[in-house]
Amino acid sequence: MLATAALTLLPLAVPTQEAWTTKLLSAPRQGAMVVALGGQILVAGGEDGSPNGLSDRVDLFTEATGTSTVASLSQARAFGSTATPPGRAMFAGGVAETSGMLSPSDVIDVYEQSTGLWSQLALSEPRFRMASAQAISLVAFAGGETDLASSLPVASATVDLFSNTLPIATTSLSRPRAQLSGALALTSGGFAFLFAGGRNGSEVYDDVDVITLSGTLGGSIGSLSQARYDLCAASTGSRTLFAGGTDANGVPTDVVDIFTNVGGASWTTATLSEPRTGMSSATLDGKAYFFGGLDVNGVPSTTVDVFDGLTGIWSTLAPLPTGDSSMNAAVSGPRVYLPNGSLGTDEVFVLQIAPSIGVPFCGPAQPNSSGLSATVEAIGNAVGIGQPYEVTLHAAAMPTATFSMFLAGLSPSTQQVGSGTLCLGSGLLRIRPSIAFVRGAHRYEVQVTDVDETGAANPILAGQTWYFQAWFRDLDPGATSNFTDSVAISFQ
Repeated sequence: MLATAALTLLPLAVPTQEAWTTKLLSAPRQGAMVVALGGQILVAGGEDGSPNGLSDRVDLFTEATGTSTVASLSQARAFGSTATPPGRAMFAGGVAETSGMLSPSDVIDVYEQSTGLWSQLALSEPRFRMASAQAISLVAFAGGETDLASSLPVASATVDLFSNTLPIATTSLSRPRAQLSGALALTSGGFAFLFAGGRNGSEVYDDVDVITLSGTLGGSIGSLSQARYDLCAASTGSRTLFAGGTDANGVPTDVVDIFTNVGGASWTTATLSEPRTGMSSATLDGKAYFFGGLDVNGVPSTTVDVFDGLTGIWSTLAPLPTGDSSMNAAVSGPRVYLPNGSLGTDEVFVLQIAPSIGVPFCGPAQPNSSGLSATVEAIGNAVGIGQPYEVTLHAAAMPTATFSMFLAGLSPSTQQVGSGTLCLGSGLLRIRPSIAFVRGAHRYEVQVTDVDETGAANPILAGQTWYFQAWFRDLDPGATSNFTDSVAISFQ
């Protein structure tokens, strides 16, 4: 029987040693859609400078192996929206090329990670520049533009809801809006989708609509402090942030509206380090990141603003390698991927929030039902001079929505258990049960101070090497279990 590791749990602030690197796509394009799915990064569509201007190309990058393959969307398109229900990636709507003509699309291309196969669904109405929001398996695509011929946006009020890629409801915003932003938030009625800002024709709105997870328009929770469009959203902890955008005078803004529902719903405001519109956002390890955008002079910005959901403190980090807007962002483990939004480039910017620590071993793991070999990665601090050890473990490429836990041991080993390989030997300890969430990944933040077996503390000491691995339930095809590879961390 495994002993339980008494590792003190903290909402850690992982040492901020962010660094930028660059990966290359198989072909240049602008404004591609991007998702992260269980250790795979998919970069799809975009504008490529071809006669019709659009690409159907999909680059699939597998982090564990560093290999890339190429697939195709069913339509060449750009300005679509994305979601990642368990084990799947959805690329929805956009501007598509059909028979040499450009038009709004109602197509949703769906990638099934376990089989590598593609299928198609449909939106209830063709549109582009929609907002999307997600609650594990539940996805909402809201608003958007419906007419390419008009000089001003012709907006839609439609909201399509899907559960595990199955359409379950179609409802409406309080009024048509395009270039709005959406996020999942905790409201007084429970979790719901918030869709904020946007415009229709020459009108710019401060609306914040609540769409319940059952697919109905909820009650009012207030409005933005400033009407604007092309804003972006991020949620961290109990806060949902709507940042930047373009105001009713056509000027980029630095306003951030923050919705919180702790002890009652409330709104506060903050400011970005500079006014920007058309930013991209991501949430990672309790921090909300706001990347790039266009500044007040219409110049692509390199600025990255960061909001720490634990401390409530704003900061900036190392700038983007080049100024950029029209980007999308996807989070995988301790990394954020951002395809370059500039036409004619094949770059994907990659932000690593902190250096990896430890030495991987016992890999690759046995493939699981996702079709991939699961991995574990550690970042943080294993040097305890004058400070506690801080280790964040990221496990990826597991089946989605499965029960899992991290294990620790004092020696390596190789044992066949279930459908995988247990890589840990003596002193084997169970850290904590968890759930591998939407993308087949979960992270576990711990301050490693001691382990406790039947009440007797065994401190982790300088000079010790600990081995970490994740175990998870799986189907192969019957009920079984599997493991990630392992990482060895020498504490000093």
